[in-house]
Amino acid sequence: MEKKKNTGFIITSVITIIGFAALAFFFPYSLDDWAWGGPLGLERLSTWFEAYNGRYAGNLLIILLTRSNIIRIILMALSFYWACFLCYNYAKSKKLCVFLFALVTFFIMPKDTFIQTVSWASGYSNYFPPILMTVTYFCLIQNIFDQKKPYYLKITPVITFLLGFAGALFMENVTIFSVVIAVIIIIFTAIKFKRAYITHIAYFAGSAAGAVLMFTNSAYSAIASSEDDYRSTGLSNGSLFDTIKNNFQIIYEDLFIDNVALLAVISVLAVILFITASKNMKKKTKMFSSLCMIANVVSLAVLIVKKVISINAEPTTEKPRFLIVLFFTAVAGVYYLSLAAIILICAEKNLKEKLALILISIPIVTAPLAAVNPVRARCFFPPYFLFMVLGVMLFEQIISRRKTAVLKSLCAVFAVFTIAVSAFYFSIYIPNYICDRERNETLIEESKTSDQITLPNLPYDEYVYGDARLEMWNYRYKKYLGVDTEVKVNFIDYEEYYKTK
Repeated sequence: MEKKKNTGFIITSVITIIGFAALAFFFPYSLDDWAWGGPLGLERLSTWFEAYNGRYAGNLLIILLTRSNIIRIILMALSFYWACFLCYNYAKSKKLCVFLFALVTFFIMPKDTFIQTVSWASGYSNYFPPILMTVTYFCLIQNIFDQKKPYYLKITPVITFLLGFAGALFMENVTIFSVVIAVIIIIFTAIKFKRAYITHIAYFAGSAAGAVLMFTNSAYSAIASSEDDYRSTGLSNGSLFDTIKNNFQIIYEDLFIDNVALLAVISVLAVILFITASKNMKKKTKMFSSLCMIANVVSLAVLIVKKVISINAEPTTEKPRFLIVLFFTAVAGVYYLSLAAIILICAEKNLKEKLALILISIPIVTAPLAAVNPVRARCFFPPYFLFMVLGVMLFEQIISRRKTAVLKSLCAVFAVFTIAVSAFYFSIYIPNYICDRERNETLIEESKTSDQITLPNLPYDEYVYGDARLEMWNYRYKKYLGVDTEVKVNFIDYEEYYKTK
């Protein structure tokens, strides 16, 4: 039976990787990809990204990905698979339906987050790898949640140092998070086991060294002194309160309101967990848990209503806008705190510490975003991924004692859902790929004989990040393809373009 399960998981894994690779093949390059893949990328490299940023690993990765489509496809496919596998591994599951559930949580990612971190090479390069490295570390040291003292191989500290160091050279808020969480883990083990472990110290040393290397780049002193035209902090621009207020709105919109699909799934799991655990609860604990569950469901309902009935009109005065931001920030806070309370009260005793690590990680990785500009949907992939891990852990606990027939039915449901959503994305990105390839070829050929060329927008350009019509990106698009920058390129609607053909 065990051999049959392993074979099923291996076959599913192979199919999943092939499917991810096929999907990645059809993702077009856009915006920053053109800059990194053209001469500008090499110019930045020649100065070792001085005064640009300290995301050295992310910068090197995107330079590679924009020069080798094969490497891009392979790395994307493997890391998308690895994201789902990490959820499965952290849950210590051996059930195929749990892995398939992880795939479901991957594919219900908010549209903008998917576009900016999954389908866009530049977004993927900075936002995907570092959080995967951190959770890989969590999986490597998850024996700290057992009652026996942890044991590690001699090579493990080398691996954790490299994970910490490399993971700190992608994205600033994840860099800060990795240092903070490394300290928390060292303190936790010191209290629980009365000693510190070189494996954990090595991760902290790697993260700290990476953070020092990142933030000593002169770009950050320019940001701090308001000399950067694009990036700022609430302290550097002299409006910390306004920055935090504006960013709280972005946080509750992108991480909570746009993410209601996954949050709804997690809340349903939390309710089931409560119902299962309430049978053995003391009266006061049961009452408190019931109030938390009600608060969680009501706050989720408010978020869903805000998502479905979107209020597009901004208040004309500052005070009503502030009150709206304050209200929905409070709703998001109530949702998260009530969810955490339900989980920590109702989860099995041996899982509470493990779940707590994820629950504290989400606000820690998100908090730095409150005081910086700009903040985009891609910034929320790390906390989204942690929500994925949380959801998969809850799902594993709930179905751990279910009968085989139930598990098979769940496998079928999850497989059908994943195939359906994948088919949807293929229906979007295949036409985009064909159009992108054709317009690249058209520009290269027609630029040899014409100085003014009309090209179509992609048929589903709302699923590709950016706008090539803007002057800077228009220029970099031409540089990327090696076309004379004096050639004027006009982009028009896809259907309008082909009506004239």
